[in-house]
Amino acid sequence: SYTLLIRDEQKLTPIAGRIFLQGSPEISGSYYASKLQLNLKQPIKKGSIKIDAPGYFPVEFKDRPIPMNTQRIDTIILHKFVAGQITKLEQVYFAAGLPEIMEESYLQLNRLRDLLILNPTISIEIHGHVNIDENSSKKALKLSKQRAMMVKKYLVDNGISADRLYPI
Repeated sequence: SYTLLIRDEQKLTPIAGRIFLQGSPEISGSYYASKLQLNLKQPIKKGSIKIDAPGYFPVEFKDRPIPMNTQRIDTIILHKFVAGQITKLEQVYFAAGLPEIMEESYLQLNRLRDLLILNPTISIEIHGHVNIDENSSKKALKLSKQRAMMVKKYLVDNGISADRLYPI
């Protein structure tokens, strides 16, 4: 048997959330639980676990063994949203010197979209960043704003209300 537990980072209390599992026909699917028990015939060498819970940052584990540890019990700790908290999105890339979003960024941006859909009261600031060159700080500032605007455009084009997004 394989057990997956979802817990709050601060209190370690159970959190019910949407669990997406992929890796074999016996486990692949969508579940809603804080504790999920499955019977695995054998460990899965490359699987994916994705968890979304209202009020918490989503987590995703790709191309990982399931179970992820040798105990056949995995505990996933979720981090709660806090107003004013800054969170950096990894794996959002732009073409060099351009505001063009690169294709490999869509997975991460889709996760952000899903998070915003799941948490309709959250509004976010979108900060764009560039590698700054002291001789062209005006250009860098303009490019970072354009990149933030492109992220907003992507999210709006994918169902998020523009009045929840503030590009900086």
